[in-house]
Amino acid sequence: GIRTVDPQAKFSTHASGIAATLPTFTTAFYKALRDGGFSPGELGISYYPTSSPLPKDRLQSFKDVASSLHRALDRPIFIAEFGYPAGQMSGVFTWNSTVPNYPQSNDGQAAFIRDLIAWGTREKLLSGLRPWAPDLALAGWLPMSLFEHTGKTAQPRPALDALRPAAK
Repeated sequence: GIRTVDPQAKFSTHASGIAATLPTFTTAFYKALRDGGFSPGELGISYYPTSSPLPKDRLQSFKDVASSLHRALDRPIFIAEFGYPAGQMSGVFTWNSTVPNYPQSNDGQAAFIRDLIAWGTREKLLSGLRPWAPDLALAGWLPMSLFEHTGKTAQPRPALDALRPAAK
């Protein structure tokens, strides 16, 4: 397989949806994969903190998931899909359950990303964060974009700079 070509290759999959906030469930999922013979190098999670009002403290719940996974499986956590809106979402994705202290604004989006990366770096738990469709200009997803779109032009939002520490 792949490791005959690249012995250092890393593999992952990711849990999505409510799994990002349920430590027992997500840890059981990855343990079952391991017990079945698949032991990924990184444990992926999709994390859209405004997608639901439950659990009440979605940021702490995500931190609990990451800590639980790391303790149980000794692997770094990779946020495989991520988005925090810089404004109210509408259409198909009405993910407007704002996390306290992080308004759905340019500054709130940047602060959430900056604080999440700082926590993951400090705790040595996160191996990366991949924003999903950071440039998508479709009306329903536009608040998740890391760019302000005006007509045919785009300007970076402050959140783009908030990713800088993760790129080092």
